[in-house]
Amino acid sequence: MKKSIKLTAVTAVAALTLGMGATAFAKDVKGGPMGGPKGGMHKGGPGHDGDFGMGPRGAIDGVAAVLAELVKAGTITQAQSDAITKALVNAPAAAKAAAEARKAAHEKLIADTVGLAWADIETRLKAGEALAAIAGDKKDALIAALVKEATDQIAADVAAGRLTEAQATERKTGLTERITAQVASVRKAPSATSKGAKSSKSSVTKKSVTKPAPTPSASTNASNAKAKGKAVVKQVKTTTTKKSA
Repeated sequence: MKKSIKLTAVTAVAALTLGMGATAFAKDVKGGPMGGPKGGMHKGGPGHDGDFGMGPRGAIDGVAAVLAELVKAGTITQAQSDAITKALVNAPAAAKAAAEARKAAHEKLIADTVGLAWADIETRLKAGEALAAIAGDKKDALIAALVKEATDQIAADVAAGRLTEAQATERKTGLTERITAQVASVRKAPSATSKGAKSSKSSVTKKSVTKPAPTPSASTNASNAKAKGKAVVKQVKTTTTKKSA
């Protein structure tokens, strides 16, 4: 019975560890090949920015604390704890390496189907060309290849337990339409006008502005004049009194 409890505890912690390490995969498969909402290969589009991710460091520390308590209670051994910790530390690097391999395979698929080097394709994408225009008469073949790639990846995710059958069905729904739209889309680059406007706004914000002194109102001027008049009259009266004495 005790052995069964140990195995259950080790399995639970190991599942948590692998789940954290697979965060990169989960993020990576959400987007379409051109950065669409779901059902494709990569989140970040052809450049694949932001494909990789890992949970906060606090999660790792939290697992380490749990492991220490399990060792203290005799539920698992120190050797088992060390093995889990090692897997936890290595998981992000392994997930990143796997995602990078998938990214390279994705780019190679596009390059081989279109018949151009990926570097040339990426340059033209950054210049504002749509992948459909770059592919030319091979556009339909490219879409078919990308749909197959995404479908195969969804099946692999189901087999690995990263997706349920229901989630897989949802991602496959409308997959061809989404990928077709993504292939026809143009990468948007920030315009020089928006950059200039942002820079100008920033400089105006930072520049110190001297507020003009408030202009006295008519009522204020009248009050001041009245006060001065009283002071003059008082002074005259004082002088007259002294002379009379």
